[in-house]
Amino acid sequence: MNELVHSGKETLYPKDFVNTYDSSDELVTMFKKGVVDNKGRPRMSDSEVKYIFNFMMHHLHKSDTFVIETKNIYYACNSCQREFLMFEEFLKARGKTVKFIIHSDEGILGGDDFYKLLIKK
Repeated sequence: MNELVHSGKETLYPKDFVNTYDSSDELVTMFKKGVVDNKGRPRMSDSEVKYIFNFMMHHLHKSDTFVIETKNIYYACNSCQREFLMFEEFLKARGKTVKFIIHSDEGILGGDDFYKLLIKK
C-alpha cells in the first residue's frame, strides 16, 4: 500500500493525498471528537491520526499481521507517538500484531526546522 496522508485541512491537495474523513457519518464524527492530546487539544488533523483512521477503515480486515512503514518530514511528536502506541494496543486486543518502521529526521520538529534544512540545500 502506498498512500499519502498529510496534516492539516483535507481540502489541501485533494488529487494527491488520501481524503481520510471522506464522509460525515457517525463513526467519523465520533473518531474526530475523541482524538485529543494529553492537554485536551484536538489532534484529528495530524497526519499520523489520519493514517491510523484510514488504515482502520480500509485495511484492518486484510490480515492479522502488519508491518507499517512511514516516511515523515517531521519527527513524530509525543502525541503522535502515543497514537501509534494506542493503535498497537487496539490491534493486540483484536488478536493482531503490528511492527512500525518510522523514517524521520529527529532534527525537524516543525516548520522552522524544515525551512532551515531547505535553505541549507
